[in-house]
Amino acid sequence: MTIAFFVLLAFLVLLFIGAPIAFAMGTAALVGFLWTGGPYVLVQFPIVAYQMLDSSNFLAVPLFIMMGTILFHGKVGADFFNLAGSFFGHYRAGAALATISACAIFSAVSASSLATAATIGALSVPAMLKQGYPKRLVYGPIAAGGTLGILIPPSGVMILYGAMTDVSIGSLFTAGFIPGLVLTVMLCLVAVFLTRGADVKPLPRASWPERWESFKRSFWGILLPVIVLGGLYAGWFTASEAGAIAVVLSLIVTMLIKKTITLRTLPPILIEGTKTSGFLFAVIVASGLFNHLMTELGVIQTITEFVVGTGANKITILLMISALLFVMGMFFEVAALVLVMVPILFPVITALGIDPIWFGIFFVVNIEFAYLTPPVGMNLFIIQEIGRRYTPTGFDDVVKSTLPYILCHCMMLVILLLFPQIATFLVR
Repeated sequence: MTIAFFVLLAFLVLLFIGAPIAFAMGTAALVGFLWTGGPYVLVQFPIVAYQMLDSSNFLAVPLFIMMGTILFHGKVGADFFNLAGSFFGHYRAGAALATISACAIFSAVSASSLATAATIGALSVPAMLKQGYPKRLVYGPIAAGGTLGILIPPSGVMILYGAMTDVSIGSLFTAGFIPGLVLTVMLCLVAVFLTRGADVKPLPRASWPERWESFKRSFWGILLPVIVLGGLYAGWFTASEAGAIAVVLSLIVTMLIKKTITLRTLPPILIEGTKTSGFLFAVIVASGLFNHLMTELGVIQTITEFVVGTGANKITILLMISALLFVMGMFFEVAALVLVMVPILFPVITALGIDPIWFGIFFVVNIEFAYLTPPVGMNLFIIQEIGRRYTPTGFDDVVKSTLPYILCHCMMLVILLLFPQIATFLVR
């Protein structure tokens, strides 16, 4: 355990001085391997790295990342925002409702929280400010709505969780559907409550022909997740095949139908998606080495035996896990949080007899906080950067605007604990 302590300390020190997460985990694992077995043990490095990536499920990760990148640059989100605005824009909280609704729709094609927040935020921030929304009401709906990107399927985080635990990705996608809708409704209710009495200028009520036009412009973007997820749920193709089909369909929608991407602009978009995948796979390999070392040192087994041996009931243990993930989410990027914590927590919940599909959704809702809590909440920084383009925006402005919406995520965790069927009903 002494070795494990110093390995963890080395990891945290490297993170504290600003080292990339993959470098920090990989270097800490290297120190541990050298300490335990000398230079000869380094032969395990390529073996463990290969075993970590030797899963067809991981192939879905870069494919869905590429799909989200293509749709982000293809300006599909603008159609979704206009469609939602045509239905909600005439209400006092209409712009906030349109923002959250557009985030929910775009989440079904982006598989990413950051892409959702950036895409819809670029549209909704100027729209809400133009209608007279005070800053305290502008940023929260975008930051919180962006978190739907990892809960409403397809979800990159669910793909990682499924690939690491051998839990069906299709089942995880199915399980996330109802909780995603419930959380969307709760966010909308909070937006309505906060906007009461605000001096804003709603848009004129859109006519049904105008709504029909908005729907027609959004049709192909909406059809994309219907085809991809519908085929996955029906068993017509695997998660990896769904990702490949999603990339092809996103290219068809953006290049041939909407014509927002051309052959000249396509290469930089593909490079951007590839870079994102490369960073993620570096973290996957490093986490595989790190967790392999923790397993060899008996840390994970010790944690499992300790938690089970406490005799605490499942609810208490799940609340402790939530508290741990909340604190770690303040300092860890989401992908790293998944890759570090899943190998530690999964043996615990398996030993306790907790449904791994239900826990996957519970885990995703927990790490949504990581996008909203300083100092590393990425959605907060994205929204602040967008807000600066139009009005002086401090980080505290974004945090204060987001705080009320965090209560929705807390409530979602309570609902999952009290009514677990909300995540398992469609699967079963």
